Amino acid sequence: MRVTIPFVKLFQKGSHVLLIALVAACGCKNKEETSALAAGKPKAIPAGFKVQAVHGFTIAIPSGLTAIDFTAGSAEELVANIKKEHPESPGLADQVSKLATSGAMKLMAIDTASKDAFKSNFNMLEVKVGGSVTLDQLLDLNKPQVEAMADKQSVKVTKVKLPAADAELIEATLNQTSGKYYAAMYLVLYQGTEYVATYSSSMDNAAKWKKVADQSMKSLSFTN
Repeated sequence: MRVTIPFVKLFQKGSHVLLIALVAACGCKNKEETSALAAGKPKAIPAGFKVQAVHGFTIAIPSGLTAIDFTAGSAEELVANIKKEHPESPGLADQVSKLATSGAMKLMAIDTASKDAFKSNFNMLEVKVGGSVTLDQLLDLNKPQVEAMADKQSVKVTKVKLPAADAELIEATLNQTSGKYYAAMYLVLYQGTEYVATYSSSMDNAAKWKKVADQSMKSLSFTN
């Protein structure tokens, strides 16, 4: 059994963006778990959101976010595009390059227009775990890692029935040297693949971003 959590900071005009990327890989041999809701239709796209279509899934994110589709081309093409569109943020291109080579990151979206010191952001990872892994196992693997980065009493786990699949939601107040941040992390298991969607914001924007995460995840739809 192996678990890794890459922790990434992205710098935007002197400010930083926090991205928590949880990747779980398990060699367990337990009973296969599938969601009875996997074939369900997503809810209508909420006002102020745009649909982001990525290889394997679609999801709605706030219209004002800058989205980076890691499935749209090679790492070199992604980096070249970031440098062209965001010349003021060389650190962003460097981090995109590192994330692209991992292969797990599929989609990232950042509120680059915000003047806040901490840029609210979203990221989605996709990891093949096999049909023998259960959602409970993924939670057991990921929760302790979140607790290690958070105010332990702030960690809250909720079972969520999304239109597309069942999920485990981990909410936490994360402790970093630059301050405390809110994070909502959804673990979704669909056809032997783990999807980890993370929504992060400053504590001042926590209530707003919690709602954004809920609306966005309800729009998730698998296309494979």
